[in-house]
Amino acid sequence: MTLDNSCESRRISRLDLIKLDVDGNQNAMLAAFGRSLVRFKPRIILEFALYAHDPSVTDTFDEAVRLPARFSYDFFQVRNRSAMPSNASDLRSVIANGTSTNALLVPRRADLTVHNGMELPLWEIIE
Repeated sequence: MTLDNSCESRRISRLDLIKLDVDGNQNAMLAAFGRSLVRFKPRIILEFALYAHDPSVTDTFDEAVRLPARFSYDFFQVRNRSAMPSNASDLRSVIANGTSTNALLVPRRADLTVHNGMELPLWEIIE
């Protein structure tokens, strides 16, 4: 069963945030969630780590970056709230060798959200 099928069978009507910690398997997780990403446009927190991807398969990291970008997500660093590149080559340049960075992926034009009945800026929700 895919994540899309699970959302549909459980009749989930709202999904605001997804936290993925899947050690280089973002491609499979996000691909299995494609319809729900389009439908719900949730914010996504995930870790980008070059070391978690097989270096002999260079497109695994590239695809992990391309897939959310294709769904019109913007990338932000969780630690300092700054914008991150949404293409693989530029993103590689901001991740130090052997380290990782946590990213918040935000659907474009989603600078406010409703949380507990109140509209709040994005960063107030994750603090």
